[in-house]
Amino acid sequence: MTIGKVVVVGGLAVVLVACGGKKTEPVIQTPVAPAVPTEAPATPAMKMPTVKHGGQMVMADDYHAEVVAGDKEIKAYFYDTAGQPMAPPAEGKVHIAMDDGDRASVPMKAHEDHLMTGDELAKAHFHKPYDAAIAVTVGGEQMNFRFTVKK
Repeated sequence: MTIGKVVVVGGLAVVLVACGGKKTEPVIQTPVAPAVPTEAPATPAMKMPTVKHGGQMVMADDYHAEVVAGDKEIKAYFYDTAGQPMAPPAEGKVHIAMDDGDRASVPMKAHEDHLMTGDELAKAHFHKPYDAAIAVTVGGEQMNFRFTVKK
């Protein structure tokens, strides 16, 4: 083996070596097929439910809730990942942060096809505008459906 030349490339010394000896036949390389990317299995598209009660649609994970915020009560209607109405959780709580700094946490209970606040909301000196989150358990997971109500 004979050392031919030392070359500095980008601060790295590279030694070029010339090998003596027998002449070898060129190696024929077989082309390799490029890797084919695998796709994740298709998941059903999430369907956005339509507003049916005059509220605003909010989302937590893959679930939706239509929140109807009235002057004296808050109602929430729940929808599954396919956008279909689902039975409401047995109970929940709405946490309200009003613009003037007042805060309130009010329980919600199931009524037919929705959750609803009771008299506790009026007792909480509730007033608009406010930011809020409805905390419920859906499918064994704790979720917060966040929404804003303006004047």
